[in-house]
Amino acid sequence: MEARADALRTERDLDTPEKSWLGETVLHIQRETHPEVSRAFTPERRREPNPDVEIEPPLPIGVAMMRKIVREELREALGVPKIAYTIDEAAAACGVGRSSLYRAINTHQLGPRYFGSKPLFQEEELRRWIASLPDEAH
Repeated sequence: MEARADALRTERDLDTPEKSWLGETVLHIQRETHPEVSRAFTPERRREPNPDVEIEPPLPIGVAMMRKIVREELREALGVPKIAYTIDEAAAACGVGRSSLYRAINTHQLGPRYFGSKPLFQEEELRRWIASLPDEAH
């Protein structure tokens, strides 16, 4: 239980800019670990080059991408169920574009909840909307 609390605290700290926990840490993210990273990544790792081996340069990913990956990995490791989706996550989950979701919202076919001006979609609402779509193309 304490490990879960530490992990949740770490996830909250991801959005705190003054906490620079990524600073000196060397992270290895393999292709099998996360689908958005195609090869191993090691920031600022210094090694003597071996002339016999051709090595690809490390994949540069930004802090925002690293935060997203860490959040997803924490949620998956902790088994935290997702209860709402952002517009991008909902579009990816439904296999449609953002404009299609906005069109469904404007025609009152899809009803998001709002956090300020940010639409959030409950899984049940997305499933209901997908089920309401026609069975055949027009």
